[in-house]
This record gives sequence, C-alpha cells and structure tokens, in this order.
Amino acid sequence: VQGRVSTVLADRVARVQAETSDRLAEVILKLGLLSEGNLAKDLVAFTGFAQLDTTSMSHARTLPSDCNLEFFRSRDLLPLSVDSSAVEIGCWNALDDYAPRALRFAFRCPVTLSIGTRTEIRRAIDALYPRSDEGIATRQVSTDAEEEEVDRLRDLASDAPVIRLVQQIIDAAVSARASD
Repeated sequence: VQGRVSTVLADRVARVQAETSDRLAEVILKLGLLSEGNLAKDLVAFTGFAQLDTTSMSHARTLPSDCNLEFFRSRDLLPLSVDSSAVEIGCWNALDDYAPRALRFAFRCPVTLSIGTRTEIRRAIDALYPRSDEGIATRQVSTDAEEEEVDRLRDLASDAPVIRLVQQIIDAAVSARASD
C-alpha cells in the first residue's frame, strides 16, 4: 500500500479502523483499496514471510485431536504442519500477531507463517474441515461473505458520488473565480 495511499485516504482508513475496531488488513479489503491477491503480495513483501502456494495447501495436515479447530477457523488459519517441533500455518492477515503468539505458547515451539488470500485460506479450511451441518454452514458463510461484499460496495458507492460532486463544486468555483 506504501506509495499508493494519499493522506486523506490514510486518514479515512484510520477513522474506519477506529470506528469498527477491525484490523488494518480487514479495513483495506473492506474499503476496496487492494484486492485480496495484491494485499497478500504486499504482506509477503512487508513481512518477508513465504507466499502460500496451492501445493502447500493441498498437503495441509489435519490437526491433532486435542487442538481447538474453532480457534483456527475463527482466525482464518490453515494448519499446514503441526507437530511437537514446529507449527506451520497459512494465513491471510500476517499483521495479526495474536494467533502466532498463542500457537507458540500452546505448542511450545516455533510457528512459521505463509501468506495467502483470505478466500484461499477459507476454502482450504472448509475443504479440510467440513462443518457437520454443511447446508447451514454453507449458507451462513455465503451470507457473511455477501454481507461483507455489500458493505464494501456500499462504502465505495457512497464515496464516488460525493467525490464527483466535490470535484464539480471545485471546478465551478475555479471557473467562477477565473471569470471574475
């Protein structure tokens, strides 16, 4: 995002983040500043973590029975490898340091992150760990995703007319002043 965001837009991101208490990556996606793919690429460049590839996702391991799957699901974490010596996780929000710290504490070993898109991570989690009542879960995930998309589009749509109107007012004022 560096170099692509104006001060005004950065202020808006900060306001939205303060109002919603969402993490920065979530706000960036909600406001449509970056696509999921571009966000993943930027996070890879910023953090130095590996880019998650489809081969890694297809070789993901199931969690040990004593692990809390809901923690992984709620944080959009894909367990790639979990054993007593290391934990490797796929994630989309590498700026959320709570999950890796919690996993380091729980497993008492190093945690390695690989970054993918939110959609890739969620699909892989759902494929690896299907919900027990698939019909209701699928409808709920679709509804949640649709609501997020509608909110993002509503934000974008509400800004576009305002920006155009402000630009028209400025142009009219400049023209009026020039003719004086």
